Amino acid sequence: MSMIKNLMIEEKIIEVEFPDSDGFLVKLSYVGRDKLMKIRNRALVFKFNKRTRQREEEVDNDKFLEEYSREVIRGWKGLTIRELARILPIDTAGADMTASDITDFETAVSNNTDVSANTSARHDAVTVTDSSEIDFTLTGQDITASIVAGSIDETKLDTSVNASLDLADGSVQINDIIKQSYTPTWANVTVGNGTSVGNYVVIGDFVSGEAVLTFGSTTAITGNVYVTLPITPTDTPVLPLGVITVRDTGVRQAGGILHTQTNNDQGLLRIFETSLGYARQLSVNATRPFALSTGDNILVNFYYRIGGTGAGGGIIDP
Repeated sequence: MSMIKNLMIEEKIIEVEFPDSDGFLVKLSYVGRDKLMKIRNRALVFKFNKRTRQREEEVDNDKFLEEYSREVIRGWKGLTIRELARILPIDTAGADMTASDITDFETAVSNNTDVSANTSARHDAVTVTDSSEIDFTLTGQDITASIVAGSIDETKLDTSVNASLDLADGSVQINDIIKQSYTPTWANVTVGNGTSVGNYVVIGDFVSGEAVLTFGSTTAITGNVYVTLPITPTDTPVLPLGVITVRDTGVRQAGGILHTQTNNDQGLLRIFETSLGYARQLSVNATRPFALSTGDNILVNFYYRIGGTGAGGGIIDP
């Protein structure tokens, strides 16, 4: 017996369906002998017996039923006006909503105040749970959601949406997959009436793109040529960054390599030269590999890492 007694609990609540009602569920609590005696004591009333001239106690049945119902019935859900009208004689003619409009009578008639997310909702059927990215708020029967600042992992977004976000906030992050244009800056070059255009794509933690300088009549080179990169590489330095082509339109062209320098957001343009009987690299300038004029251009194709670690090289002497 003692083992059974140790297994006893003070309270147990179960959920049962109201007879002949679809979806109307009532929560009932078990009432043991001790609790039943407490309910009875709360329902006791004392009266004076004129015949015996003594005070007597008796149970107020109405009060007992009220106390008993409060202890046993712990709540319900799924009670609609239509179902209530079937159980009780009520008049719904003056109701603001028809029975078909109301799916939860308890919520419709409750006078609970609005609650915020992650607290007890006004009804068991309505719950909201925040996530690390979304902040939910429950106001009455309306649920609103806000994005938590700085919480969105852009790799989970559609490519077009991701690109739009980066254009809007001006930032590029690791693992972005985007395509954007940029205007390259050419060190030791006066662009004048020439044009400078570029575009690039970020794939994972790599950047791939091109920069093109087309000469106009007032474009001039004043020293060794450098070009800015759209995003600074994280590996310092990376050798090489890409390839270059210098074009004397319709006449000749020369190839070379783009190198990183101490100023890591720039690349140095190096051309291949073989006058000594082997291929060496020299910096592009006003006369190397040849003088350029209107319509000529310099094309730079680059590919480099912006995240993680990779093999690096040494700084190149211009």
